[in-house]
Amino acid sequence: MKNIVGIRKYQINFNFRFMKHVSLILLLGMIFSSCQKDELPVLVCGVEDPVEDLDWLNEQIRELEGSDFAVFQYFTQAKSGNQEIFILKNCCSNCNSVFPIYDCQGNELGSIGDSRFPMSSFSDEKVIWKSSNSLCNV
Repeated sequence: MKNIVGIRKYQINFNFRFMKHVSLILLLGMIFSSCQKDELPVLVCGVEDPVEDLDWLNEQIRELEGSDFAVFQYFTQAKSGNQEIFILKNCCSNCNSVFPIYDCQGNELGSIGDSRFPMSSFSDEKVIWKSSNSLCNV
């Protein structure tokens, strides 16, 4: 009987030490897995926020916001090859529109669908601005 009590005491002590080690390992695993490297901000034309930081783009947007047509217009950012570009688009269904394309300095490079910028030449396109009362579903 004394032997059974000794075995039982050993089992309880072993279980406690085992669980203590398992808990420590799990805790350390959670701590290390929750650590993330600080990701560098994605820069477009050398800036984090092109709408705010590129003067020419900011000025165009302010002009658009002051017009009645602003509810139909929006800017996208995309890549054409390795070049960052900005495209002024609209969602006006009654307009026969040409969508101009700009480089990082605000120079007009052409328009969507011309010989330099066929529809298939864009990648990673995303909307970067539309008016607060926009009618565009983009």
